[in-house]
Amino acid sequence: VGGYAVQIAAALGARVVAVDVNAGQLAAIAPCGASLTLDASTMDFKTLKKQITASAQQWGCPAHGWTIFECSGSSAGQETAFGLLGTAGTLMVVGFTLAKLELRLSNLMAFDATVQGTWGCRPELYPEALRLVTSGRITLKPFIERHALDCGAEVLRKVADHELHRRAILVPGDHA
Repeated sequence: VGGYAVQIAAALGARVVAVDVNAGQLAAIAPCGASLTLDASTMDFKTLKKQITASAQQWGCPAHGWTIFECSGSSAGQETAFGLLGTAGTLMVVGFTLAKLELRLSNLMAFDATVQGTWGCRPELYPEALRLVTSGRITLKPFIERHALDCGAEVLRKVADHELHRRAILVPGDHA
């Protein structure tokens, strides 16, 4: 999901910083719209924030009004995203977790910031999303893998056990 958020934001003209704890995911998204990739597992939060701020300044981006998409659905990812929220910023929570977080909600008031959740793409936006894919502005191939439909049970087990690193597509016949 985060990879598609990166591509959509870049296709719409944004400078995008991709933050992940998986070097393979970062390598995959780098050529697909991420202006900067940062592995959060290799640095503390202050270093991460300094690198993002320095890059934004180098690109001529304002120091305020950033939009942050949290797609990991992990408590660490959500905590990091909230920590990156600044003046007039917006945090879009896309990833889901049952974990509880301890946050200082007064930051929203102090920064005049907004946090919003979204469950997914609204159906009225599907045509534009498809146009981004069919025009080549969004690429799917590096982020999906095909499996034969008759292997569905095994693929679902692998998804549940976090053994797949790309989205599984089940297709009729032998397409594995």
